[in-house]
Amino acid sequence: MPDTYKTGLEGEAIAACFLEDAGYGIIAQRFKTSEGEIDLVAAQRGLIVFVEVKARATAADGAAALEGLARDHKRIVSAAEIWRGQNPDHATQCDFRFDVILVIDGLVTDHIENAFIG
Repeated sequence: MPDTYKTGLEGEAIAACFLEDAGYGIIAQRFKTSEGEIDLVAAQRGLIVFVEVKARATAADGAAALEGLARDHKRIVSAAEIWRGQNPDHATQCDFRFDVILVIDGLVTDHIENAFIG
């Protein structure tokens, strides 16, 4: 398994634990569609959060990861629309938000709420 793939999987697991510790429930992981993938879907008190996890081995790599968000925006929003269509109970009863969690060297270093608009 390539190191970047392994780092990504570990980062998603770390981000999921971080969110759970903050009171969120994880309702989907690695939701894949033809449009793109959502790393985590979390819920908390009537709010669904679509989370993009950026996991990197070093802080220098982390800064570069955040620069790529503009490129990822469209695919994440498209995948979220598909998820909402497949989960109508959530789609009609909850508000939605798009967050980014940055994991550097195994630690959550930033949680950006409302990182972009859907």
